[in-house]
Amino acid sequence: MAEDLVRIERTYTYTYDQFTVFFFEGNVFIGGKKYPIGQCCVDVVNLEEAALDEIDQRVNAFIPTALALLEEKTDSAAALAQERLNAVWDIVFSLPVYRDLKMDEECNYHTFQRLMADKEKWEQVQDQNSEGYAIYQGMMASLICL
Repeated sequence: MAEDLVRIERTYTYTYDQFTVFFFEGNVFIGGKKYPIGQCCVDVVNLEEAALDEIDQRVNAFIPTALALLEEKTDSAAALAQERLNAVWDIVFSLPVYRDLKMDEECNYHTFQRLMADKEKWEQVQDQNSEGYAIYQGMMASLICL
């Protein structure tokens, strides 16, 4: 008697630094799409160096504004940091793997406005001994490594 296969799907929230992919029978499943297992590697290797250089330039333009936000603590500083971060996302979310993920773009493209609107989280980000501060600094460090 043949075994019936049961399809199991789980909903995930993907972020630029954490996402889930599945591997099965020589394939990788990303954001609900199926690719031959080596396709992602080939796509990444075939990226133009100019795209990677542009990411570096945009991240390097973003980091000082994110640090300045902690000093200035103004809506205009948050808007500038978000504008620079969105420039990074515009490229990153078009890259292989990322373009197929179901990213929470609403959250990513409004990070700093949401952060400043949540008084408790905003206070944590400013407290160097808090988890919120560590998360904020980790975000910048992971973007630099990207």
